[in-house]
Amino acid sequence: ATVASWGQKYYGSACTALWKYICYNFRPNPETPLTNELDNTPTDSFYAHYAVLFQSSGTGKSRLVDELAKKIFLIPICLRDVSTGTRYPPADVDVRTYLTDRNTRIATYARCWAFMQALFRHTATVLKQDEFETLDYSETVALFRVKMTESMKKVHNVYCQNFFREIVRNAEIHLSDITSEVWAEDAQNVEPKEQDAQSVDSKLLQSLMEAWKELDKVLKGRINSSQDTKAPRLLICFDEAHELTVVHKATEIDPHPWSTFAELRATLRALINCSIFSIFLSTTGRFSQFAPLSRDDMSARVYTHTLKLIPPFCDTGMDLLAINEDKKVNLLGGYRLQDVVTDQFMTSFGRPLFGLMYRRGDQSVRDGLLQFAMQKLTNHHAGVPVEIDMEQATACLGFRLPFEFLSTTDISQDMEFKQVEGHLRICLKPHSESESMVTISLSEPFVSEAAAALLRTTKWKGGNEKVESIQVLKNLMTGFSIHAGDRGEFVALLLLTLARDRAANPRTFLFSDFMRHLLATRKSQGRSLSTMTQEFPKAMMHFNHFIRPHQQKIIHRDMLLLLMARGAGVLCAPNTRKIDIILPFLVDGDTIKPTNVGAILCQVKNDKSYTDTPEPELFKDMNPYKIGFLPARAPAVPLIKVFMALASVKSVVDIVRHEPTGTYNAVVYDIWIAGLSPDVYALITEANQSIWAATLAATRTWESIYSVPQQAPEMRAVRQTSHAGTANSVNHWSWANIEDIRGCLEIAKGAALAGADNVDDDADASKGDEGQRQSKGLRAPKRTKRS
Repeated sequence: ATVASWGQKYYGSACTALWKYICYNFRPNPETPLTNELDNTPTDSFYAHYAVLFQSSGTGKSRLVDELAKKIFLIPICLRDVSTGTRYPPADVDVRTYLTDRNTRIATYARCWAFMQALFRHTATVLKQDEFETLDYSETVALFRVKMTESMKKVHNVYCQNFFREIVRNAEIHLSDITSEVWAEDAQNVEPKEQDAQSVDSKLLQSLMEAWKELDKVLKGRINSSQDTKAPRLLICFDEAHELTVVHKATEIDPHPWSTFAELRATLRALINCSIFSIFLSTTGRFSQFAPLSRDDMSARVYTHTLKLIPPFCDTGMDLLAINEDKKVNLLGGYRLQDVVTDQFMTSFGRPLFGLMYRRGDQSVRDGLLQFAMQKLTNHHAGVPVEIDMEQATACLGFRLPFEFLSTTDISQDMEFKQVEGHLRICLKPHSESESMVTISLSEPFVSEAAAALLRTTKWKGGNEKVESIQVLKNLMTGFSIHAGDRGEFVALLLLTLARDRAANPRTFLFSDFMRHLLATRKSQGRSLSTMTQEFPKAMMHFNHFIRPHQQKIIHRDMLLLLMARGAGVLCAPNTRKIDIILPFLVDGDTIKPTNVGAILCQVKNDKSYTDTPEPELFKDMNPYKIGFLPARAPAVPLIKVFMALASVKSVVDIVRHEPTGTYNAVVYDIWIAGLSPDVYALITEANQSIWAATLAATRTWESIYSVPQQAPEMRAVRQTSHAGTANSVNHWSWANIEDIRGCLEIAKGAALAGADNVDDDADASKGDEGQRQSKGLRAPKRTKRS
C-alpha cells in the first residue's frame, strides 16, 4: 500500500510553496544583501544555502520533495537507520555508512568534502552518457528521477544503488588526497566551521569547485530561455537528516563537541556562490539541531549576526484528499452521519498517510488501518500497545482536546518536541530564534478514533492500573505542561468527550444516550432528564474531538454542521461571550442539513460564587442570534442551554423546559449543573472524584501563586500584599480602608492579615463568597446580571 500510494497523483500546493521558499532564500551573490520584494528593505545574508523541512510523520515530506524532483534536478539521499525497520523511501545504506562512520571531527570534515566532490563528478559523468546527452534541462530532470526511483520498494533499484556506490567509492579515493591536506594543518588551530569560502584551504576549495563547475556546465548548458536562470540548478535532499545531528562529546583529540551535520554545513558554506540548494528532511521537533540559536552556533559569523540561517519550512499541507478528490463536504449533498463515520471518509482529513493507505491498500490493509494509526500515535512498532506511558497518553488526549503547550518552560518544550517527533502532533509555525514552535493536534477524526480506543483499553506501563483520561489531564495541568485555562473548560470538555465514548455505537450516537451518560440524577430538580430525552427520540450526534477556533464567527450554524461532518465539536474562541462550548445535534434522523439542527450551548465557570442556585438571566444571555449561531432571520432551532458551575460546593442538576413562543419558536431547555461530583455527572465515581477535583483546582492557576505551607499562612498574607487590588482577599486591599469595601471582600474567619498577629489559614475559604459573607454576618450584595 505504501509503494502504491507513492505513485498516487500529488495533491496540494506545498510543492509550489517549497520551491518559491527556496528561490526566495537563494541569493546568487549572498555577500551582497538583496532587496526584499515585499517591503523594499535589505535582506539578510545567509551562512549557507540550505533549509530544514521538518514535520511530524505521515505528512508527505519525502513525497513533497519527490514531486519537486520532477521540476528541478534533485539528488535524493535517504539516511534512515535500517535497524529501525523497513520504511519508505528506502535507505541509501552506502551513503549513510560513509557519512556517519564514527571518527574524529577533522576526519569527518574531510569525508564531507570528499563526498560532495565525488557527488558532483560522478553526476556529471552520468549526465554525459548517451541517454542524457541530447536532452534539455527539463527532460534531464525527468529521466534522472525516473531512473533513480522506478521499481523502488523495500530497497532501491540497481541503478540508484550503483549510482551511490560509485560516489562513495570515488569519495574514498578523494578522501586519501584530502586527508593529507587537512592533517598537514595543526588540528588544534583549524576550526573549519568558522572558515568562510575564501579562507578554507585553497587546494580543498579548488578541487571541490572544479568538480562543481564540471557538473554545472552540463546543467547550465541544457537550460532554455524560458527557465529562471537565477534559481538554483541543483537540489540535494538529505532525508532522515537527524541521523547527521548526533553530537559527539569532546575528547583529547577533539576538544569541542561536534556533529557530522556541522562538518557538512561547513562544506555547504564553501559552496555558497554555487547554484546549489540543500534540503534536510526530518521528523524531529528539535529543528535547532539544524538551525541552532545564533548564540549557540559555532560559526562566529552566525553568532555575531553577520550571517543568518534560513528559517525552517514546515508547511506540507493537510486535508489534501478531501480538497482534491471531489469529496468536499457540503450541506446540500445529502450527507448522512453514517456516511461521514466510515474509514474511507474519515481518512480524507488530516495527513495524507492514512487516506492513501486506505485507497491503495487491499482489504487486509483497510481492516488493520485503525490499529496502524494506534501504533503511529504511540510510536509503538510492535503491534498495538496494551501499556502506555505518560508521553503516549498525552498524545492520545491531545488528539481529543485542543490544549496548547506552555512554551516558557523547558519541561513543556521538551514534551512538545517529543509529541511532534514521535506522536503525530503538527508544527504550525516554528520560531527558530527562540527554539520554540506553535503546535497543534490536527482535526484528524481517524486518529482521534484511534486515540479514543487507546484510552479505553490500555493500562499504565509498569503497572496494573487502567489509564484514565482524567488522570492524564491532571498530570498535564499540575505538571505545568499545558495552558490549563481559567474556567475549567478542559474539565468540561473531558466530561463531554467521555460521555460521547460511552454513548457511541460505534461512532454515532443518540442525543438521548449522550445526555444519560453525561448527567446523573441523584440531585436533580425541576423537569426530569427522561422528559427531555423523550422529546428528541431520533436526535443524533457525532463528534470524537474538539477544536478551538481563532475567531468567534466560526460558531455559525452552517460551519458547525460542516465541522460535525469531520467529528469536531467546538471550544469557543477566548473572546466569545456568553458561551464556551457548542455541540450541534441532528433533531430528526442523521441527515446533515441546516433545517435538521439543534445545539447544546455550554457556559463553564470555575468560580465559587456560582452555586447550586440557578441564575435564569445567564441562560437568557445565551441567545443563538446574538452569539452568531443563527443568522438574523433564520428559523429558531431546539436548544439545550447548559451552565456548568463546576466550583459549587453543593451539587444539583436543575432542568427547566421553555415552550416555543412568538419570540423564539422552538423548545429550549435550561440545565443548571452545580458541582463536580457523582451526584451530577454519571462519569464521576467515588473512587475518582478527588482526581476530578484536583484537576479543576489546577485550572485556577492564579490561586496556586498564593499557595503556602499550612504551618506558615503568614506567607500567603504577605505575598498577597505584593499584588495590590488583583483579587478580593483582604490582603490585596491592605492599603485601603477595609470598611469602605467590606461587603465586597473575602474575609475568612480568623484569616491571617498582613501586619496582624492573628493567624489562621483561611479556614472558611471553601465556603465560597456567599458562605463567607454569612460566616461574618455580612449582608450579601444583591446579585446583578453578569457575563
